[in-house]
Amino acid sequence: MTGSRFLAPLVAVTRDGGEGWTSLTRAGRVRIDYRLDASGVATLRHALGSMARLARAAGAVEVIAAATPIVRHDTRGAAEATRFDAFLSRLAAMDFGPNRGTVFSAHQMGTLRMGDDPKTSVCDRFGKFHDLENLYCADGAVFVTSSGFNPTLTIQALALRTAGNIVFPGSPERVLQS
Repeated sequence: MTGSRFLAPLVAVTRDGGEGWTSLTRAGRVRIDYRLDASGVATLRHALGSMARLARAAGAVEVIAAATPIVRHDTRGAAEATRFDAFLSRLAAMDFGPNRGTVFSAHQMGTLRMGDDPKTSVCDRFGKFHDLENLYCADGAVFVTSSGFNPTLTIQALALRTAGNIVFPGSPERVLQS
């Protein structure tokens, strides 16, 4: 643990592809299954290589990809450039099958889908919850899915529109005039 102050975890926010489902185990616990499609796997492999290059350029002594088994590269020692190329090749071929490549989900986007139909969406077009009074969402959760790129400006625009609709119901554009 003495070296943990030098640990720099890197996380790629990507737009994955695939499908998932939930089921109950015999013990009554929730099981989540998710399979990436070819595009999702390619995106994650590309992200791993990019993050490895970034860590190495920043002076990392060791670069580790969370997987089973763990894939690691030590930047110290002879023939480092050749070994790093081999490491990148392993990352480019990483197995993302069940219990192999580690995939985390933070759901910054797409968990409170917006839309007109309460049967297919949680919030209306202004971020107001369909089933709850005076509750709004003004962040990326109202996206229908992950954007695959930096969503900051879109989130700011949606938040401004949501705020405008709270202050001026039915005329959110008035917030820009005040």
